[in-house]
Amino acid sequence: MRNLHLSPYGVMVVVGLCLLAALSQTASAASISGTIRYEGDRVPQMKPIDMSKEEKCRTHYSEPPVGEMIVVGENNTFENVFVRVVGGLPDKEYPVPEEPVVLNQEGCRFHPHVTGVRVNQPLKIVNSDGILHNVNAKPKTMRPFNRAMPPAMKEFEHTFSKAEFPVAFKCDVHGWMGAYVGVIDHPFFSVTGKGGRYEISGLDAGTYEIEVWQEFWASKFGTMKFTVTLGDGESNVVDIVYPYGKQAEARQ
Repeated sequence: MRNLHLSPYGVMVVVGLCLLAALSQTASAASISGTIRYEGDRVPQMKPIDMSKEEKCRTHYSEPPVGEMIVVGENNTFENVFVRVVGGLPDKEYPVPEEPVVLNQEGCRFHPHVTGVRVNQPLKIVNSDGILHNVNAKPKTMRPFNRAMPPAMKEFEHTFSKAEFPVAFKCDVHGWMGAYVGVIDHPFFSVTGKGGRYEISGLDAGTYEIEVWQEFWASKFGTMKFTVTLGDGESNVVDIVYPYGKQAEARQ
């Protein structure tokens, strides 16, 4: 085989073509996004949390905080809703991030209340309160763990070896403390924050099954699922509405 010798200009052309090809591949990725809202005149109200027996918890708040099973924000947007792809993904391997996902204990509550982590990605559990906490994780398909975090213990890491959704966390010292972690074997998931917006990007063209989980509604009606078909590079908007006393609806 002949050796190919390129001039500096030729090298620049080849590099440029490679960059254009890479950009073209990135631009062709499809996405789905939308806003999740509560619909109804009667907005569910959560009860205040009694932290009176733990002074270091209570002093974080000017007034008692409320439970986080339902968090409805401005314009009735829903926080802590987990959206993930559950069907239609091509058979690929997706690199696992080395950067840990952080689950903090601050103000005697878990932050965030709902989050996601990849299989084999570190989950860093932090104690910012400087008091005794107890991290009790209860996966159903993996070995549970229950670890005390005394004031001097600031953090530890844990990795999950298989996918499971969701994994419940609680603190046995402070019974109101709870969180959920979705352990996912691909990167195509999103959790709504303030504003109730979700976005899942980087998808190939195809038809996907999407699952939507909200803590309270899932306990009453189960998860909601819908399908969406995406063309090459297409951005599709699907808004989700949770009516009072009914299963959620997808509105494309």
